[in-house]
Amino acid sequence: MTFEDVLNAFHQYIHENPCVDVVQSKWGYVILHLDRAKEIRGTEIMHTPEILLDTLKEEIVLDVLHESKRGHDLENADPDEKEEIRKRTAQYVKQLTAAT
Repeated sequence: MTFEDVLNAFHQYIHENPCVDVVQSKWGYVILHLDRAKEIRGTEIMHTPEILLDTLKEEIVLDVLHESKRGHDLENADPDEKEEIRKRTAQYVKQLTAAT
């Protein structure tokens, strides 16, 4: 698996998410995290494609939990939230699996 494989599989997610972007820098790929007010809340260098993949999957988890407006974490997610996380993640992982 390469960075390009992950970026191609998650292209739609990255493009449509107003709070996440992945950019290439002289140090490699960097993920930018914005809060809802469009202020940078963090940056991370993605040292491997696997780290990028895990980080993007975590963003999907955070999206679903944020949308529930219940202010809880994954450990306290209800079955519907867990299913939504599984569905959203699966569509991108399926594209990644097909590409590799």
